[in-house]
Amino acid sequence: LSTSDTILRRSCDASMLTQAIIDAIIDLAMPVATMYQDVIGELELDVLTDPDLKHTKSLYIATSEITTMRNFVSPIASLVHALRDHKAEPVSSAFLPDKSLKPATGIEISQMTRIYLGDVEDHCILIVQALDQMSNSAAGMIDLIFNTISAYQNESMKQLTVVTIIFLPMSFLTGYFGMNLHTFPSLDNNEGYFWSIALPVAFGVMLFLM
Repeated sequence: LSTSDTILRRSCDASMLTQAIIDAIIDLAMPVATMYQDVIGELELDVLTDPDLKHTKSLYIATSEITTMRNFVSPIASLVHALRDHKAEPVSSAFLPDKSLKPATGIEISQMTRIYLGDVEDHCILIVQALDQMSNSAAGMIDLIFNTISAYQNESMKQLTVVTIIFLPMSFLTGYFGMNLHTFPSLDNNEGYFWSIALPVAFGVMLFLM
């Protein structure tokens, strides 16, 4: 406004001033959205290389802040859309306190302002879409973390199950041969006799269970 050769000064259009204020707000919001994209990108790299539960806290915080920013930008997009579609209507004399007064015209949006508002609306839509995409990406990464941890736990349980299957029949035979009996001819044999029975039984149980 302080410079004489700008569009705002040359046009003397109040609607252009309104457009400039909204455009300034959106221009300040775009670097913030870009910053959140960088944060989500770094978190995505960390999650893909080394998923950990500590990443979920950062993702929840980022998602909350992104939602707050979206709630800030989305009404501005609606406002810009309403201004572009606004049609000037004269004020009815019935609403004037003095009937002798001439009715004033309604709010007018110039054609040049509508063009510039279209650019502002595009920026608003791009920011909202980017924020929605970041929120979906953060939610997907949170699911990926829990699914990856569950897969690791399932693999560990599988390994423990295999070990249990191998040693369960041996434990049974150990208890059987360890009974305190006076007449038990099998105890007179050497250690190889036990393994000749334990290994086939363990192998047969593994085949049966797996």
